[in-house]
Amino acid sequence: MSELHENSILLVDDEADITALVEVEARKLIKEVYVANTPSKAIEIAKKHRIDVAIVDVNIPEMSGLELISKLKEINSGTACIILSAVDTKENIQEALRIGACDFIEKPFTKIYLKISMLRGLERHFYDAMANDMLDLLVKIDSLKAEELKDLSAPSKRLKAIKQGFNQIRDEVLSNRKII
Repeated sequence: MSELHENSILLVDDEADITALVEVEARKLIKEVYVANTPSKAIEIAKKHRIDVAIVDVNIPEMSGLELISKLKEINSGTACIILSAVDTKENIQEALRIGACDFIEKPFTKIYLKISMLRGLERHFYDAMANDMLDLLVKIDSLKAEELKDLSAPSKRLKAIKQGFNQIRDEVLSNRKII
């Protein structure tokens, strides 16, 4: 068996049989697996733990899965969200994509499709995190004082400094996350 990804996933569905199946498959791939059968429990979990990927059923009690995804994104914008639904209406899919979902799983689904979707979610989370880290670096570079930039006056020196910064962030990200 391959090593587990050092990530977390939140499963939100009120159907115990679906949750059990998804949980078993998620535990084969991901180290931290959280399960909630209501949106309020999911929000409570998301406030306590960093959630990298969330798989959310569209039709759950208290609020729609689409509303829950919006709330999860408010808590952590880096959470990659996947919609799970027995009804794949065009409107549901469009709304899910509009609010930032990265995939849509239609019930019934195969285990292989579920695994592929979870890996897509991990990939999305990884690249979003790396992009945010790179943006942070660009902000830092942009805020350097003029005297700090003197040594970087030649374009090649500036590019070298930027490349070193990106490589440093990349190495840090890769050391903290398992690449898919």
